Amino acid sequence: MIEKSSLQQKNRIALIILDSTLEIAYKEYLVNEQNIGVAEFKNIADNRTLIQTEVLKTITMPTATVKKINFYYKLRCDLIHQRVTPAITDKQIEDYRKIVEEILDKMFGLQFNY
Repeated sequence: MIEKSSLQQKNRIALIILDSTLEIAYKEYLVNEQNIGVAEFKNIADNRTLIQTEVLKTITMPTATVKKINFYYKLRCDLIHQRVTPAITDKQIEDYRKIVEEILDKMFGLQFNY
């Protein structure tokens, strides 16, 4: 819906939603699919890098994909915490959406049909 909208900041909103979805999915995966212990989860819960590292112990992703995820995460942080709004292209949103969908499939077996 957001991608098809005429909102001026649609790509900014889409990137934030995609990255938030991925971060929440990482946590849900560790807690509910991998049954990570409460103490262990508390130790990493506030650190996105540690959470992603823990997820990558159980699912395989090409190095190039991990680099893209890190790039989009940094872009999201810049969007939220800096005054200047980086330009985000439709192609970047499409690329990140495909990555997020692929990871959700690996973690939860979710399929996306359009």
